[in-house]
Amino acid sequence: MGFFNKTPEEIAEQERKREQREVIERVARDRTKRIAEQERKQEQCEAEQEQKRAWSPDPERKRYENFLRSPKGMARSAWEAERKVWQFLEVISETTGNVVPMIGTYTADEQGTIDLQKSKGRAQDSPIEQIESEGWTLANAGYVFQEIGSVSRDKFLSSGQQEAVSGRILGIYIFKRTSRPDDWTVDFD
Repeated sequence: MGFFNKTPEEIAEQERKREQREVIERVARDRTKRIAEQERKQEQCEAEQEQKRAWSPDPERKRYENFLRSPKGMARSAWEAERKVWQFLEVISETTGNVVPMIGTYTADEQGTIDLQKSKGRAQDSPIEQIESEGWTLANAGYVFQEIGSVSRDKFLSSGQQEAVSGRILGIYIFKRTSRPDDWTVDFD
């Protein structure tokens, strides 16, 4: 060949080197992609674990939040907010009224117990005593029936209607602030 033209061996050697560079570059790109993918997966896993930790608080925090939702916890929060008077509302019992054709009406309490005349209330943990142990004294109490709904149908083979009412009895308690108890503890039970 000519002076400035490459020989076929030189061209083949140059092509082989170019192919080696491309293979090395491709391997390096693939390795970089794998490393980036592994890092992304690791970050995603860490983010999921952090989210799980945020959604599932430690047991002590959960106990404290449950305490704050209890009558005793609400009373303590009202005391710490320096309220002079505090109102506490509690569901005493719930009834569900039903009408059965040709039989009549009946009510069922929250446990599902059927009683043809009345419903039974819930077992009380004496929230009034819990609240009074936080430095409050009961000033007034009242009870209200709150109707939630009713079911009615015409009587069978006679005139008139049968109606069964569903609702709940609410206790409304008004407390006045007294002196702070000396035995206030951080016990959340």
